[in-house]
Amino acid sequence: ARNDALVFVSEAVRKEHDFEAHAGESRVVYNGVEDPRGVEALEPYSREYRSELGIPRDALVIGCIAEFVGWKNHAVLVRAFAKLVQTHPEARLLLIGDGELREATVALAGELGVGDKVVATGRRVDARKLLGLMDIYAHPANGEGFGLAVAEAMLCGRPAVVARAGALPELTRHMENGLLVEPDDADALAAALVRLADSPALRAELGAEARAACLERFSPSSYAMRLTEVLLAEHDRVECAEAAVAAP
Repeated sequence: ARNDALVFVSEAVRKEHDFEAHAGESRVVYNGVEDPRGVEALEPYSREYRSELGIPRDALVIGCIAEFVGWKNHAVLVRAFAKLVQTHPEARLLLIGDGELREATVALAGELGVGDKVVATGRRVDARKLLGLMDIYAHPANGEGFGLAVAEAMLCGRPAVVARAGALPELTRHMENGLLVEPDDADALAAALVRLADSPALRAELGAEARAACLERFSPSSYAMRLTEVLLAEHDRVECAEAAVAAP
């Protein structure tokens, strides 16, 4: 592998896994993410679907799709949400996913007095469609290698508040197509959520920019083109090396 081309899904992953002895090409090729609009299996639900989950149609909904494991930082999100509710009692938190910390996360919401405002659906095959029920997407995970759920939310035109950690700053640019906050900081996350909650105009602006950025940077066709470039270049390198060895 020292001479082979290595392909990474983000700069964060390249920084973590490329190695000093590597003499081959090192490239970042971001994942391709399918646009949900116009695709029946992915088309986001309308707000009317909120009633299916017991969420008021006019509630301010903050959502997150992630496995309930420690580094996804659900506890930080719940603590930030509890602070948001102090000024926005109509808010709801929609958590999609399952995992070892799900029960503990729901229990924490109860301890903080917001248990009745948190909807934890468990694992859902229609997770991407549920993005249509959200006003804000929050993802405080500390160490994403890419952040597929974040990219999917951005493609749905949702403003994202994410941790400044791992690859997430490569997807979300502060005040351009979302908001970045320091990882593990519930106060900073709460302040960002309040900022978006107070400004529908900012939510709309960041959401539109988020979608445009993802369509440009993470389309399946762009992924295919960039990966093909790497493979063709590697093919040419190997052919040249074999020809040099075979030459008299």
